[in-house]
Amino acid sequence: MPPETIRLPAIGPIAADSGSGLASEAYSFSTDASTNYWQASNTKTFEENCTVYIKVRDNDGNILDLGSQTIQYIDKVKPSSPDITGIPTS
Repeated sequence: MPPETIRLPAIGPIAADSGSGLASEAYSFSTDASTNYWQASNTKTFEENCTVYIKVRDNDGNILDLGSQTIQYIDKVKPSSPDITGIPTS
């Protein structure tokens, strides 16, 4: 199965402030709930099964916790070769 990509839709106002807009690096996709890795893109691709904690921030520093997404279906185990038995064709 290929890597899984999390893509957020366009985000409107995230707090009741003066409409400061999204920060230049507004999105955090982290596998650690207490750590933020801010980036400009609203898309992040993951190669391993994990739980991703998603946050968005504005220019005033308000942070909206959007919750988490569990990625559990990335399979990197190659299938084994089948054992084929039958009558030889010689």
